Amino acid sequence: MAVSTSDRLVPLDFIRGICLIVITLNHYSLLAQLLGYPGKAIWTPTTLGYSSSAELFFFISGYLVGVVYAQPGRSAGLSFVRLSHRAGHLYLYNALAFLCLLALCGTLPPYLAFELRMGDLIRSPHHAVQTFLMLRDSPPLLDVLQIYVLFLLASIPLVPLVIRWPWAVLAASVALYAVSQWHTVAESLGQPIESGYFNRFAWQLLFIGGIVGGRMQVLQRLQDLVRQPRIAFAGLAALAAMTVFFLIDRKVMPLTDMRWWDKRDLAPLRLAHAALVLFAWFWLCETLQRARLQRWGGALAVEVFCTLGRQSLEVFTFGIALSYAGALMLRALSLTLVPYLAIAALLVVMMWLFARYLRLRHLLVMAPANPA
Repeated sequence: MAVSTSDRLVPLDFIRGICLIVITLNHYSLLAQLLGYPGKAIWTPTTLGYSSSAELFFFISGYLVGVVYAQPGRSAGLSFVRLSHRAGHLYLYNALAFLCLLALCGTLPPYLAFELRMGDLIRSPHHAVQTFLMLRDSPPLLDVLQIYVLFLLASIPLVPLVIRWPWAVLAASVALYAVSQWHTVAESLGQPIESGYFNRFAWQLLFIGGIVGGRMQVLQRLQDLVRQPRIAFAGLAALAAMTVFFLIDRKVMPLTDMRWWDKRDLAPLRLAHAALVLFAWFWLCETLQRARLQRWGGALAVEVFCTLGRQSLEVFTFGIALSYAGALMLRALSLTLVPYLAIAALLVVMMWLFARYLRLRHLLVMAPANPA
């Protein structure tokens, strides 16, 4: 969501930049393992906790909608035009990524396509195209953009309601999340249990909750809280404790079952972990910007991540292509640790270079033309 600098917090771009890197590395590691990489995945908040970065990506995206459009006095007509235009752009980017996957399936040996979980594109390409264009299903890695399109379209009628009755909208969103945890209810609402990686009626809580949070400017208050040492220590200690609990639960002896941390239904432990990770990223951004760390490159690190976060749509789509390319490159070279790590580093560098290019292009386009 393109927003003026005055309307957004630096940590929002910083966190979205981190999320983009984490999501791309997670995707790359998943595809590499599907192709036979036997080693451990790179440590990310996903491998060390119950949530992935997709939760924060949806929440912050919704938050920016709330900050920009869900404020009293904003034009409903202008919100409709801009949100629908943004949803259309997302749909086109997702369609472009889908076409690239179709082309990839045509060049890969069938067994490789099946290993990459793209068997439906080979078995019934016409049905896959139809369900994708109708926003009913998507190939692996494209589900985030597809559900984001749906949420943006849903936000058009929701924004006026959030302006007038934010708490009522939030209560309705929480209620929908709660009932969608029962698969029978989710199916009756039109969410096939066997289809997709997201229960849309559960994940809407993050996006709609973000819109309401943006309406109330809650992250500005969080930014003030992380500057207080006692509160910062308590939040980081809670995240550390939850990380230890996760490692025991998932690596040593099971303490919970899938209902508590399932990604598809956005289970409660996943929500709690995502909230603590959001707190930690806010604290990290604030810490890196302190005067004594700026001389050690703290401000530079913040700017690197912010560069990625400001171009989130394009960089995310580019990251999908990089994930597939990186995994196939690893398989062609050697399914061992050193090439795996080297390619991961290369993907991150290429993402930043692409984001930097987009930023420079934007500045050149916006710059006034020199008189002849």
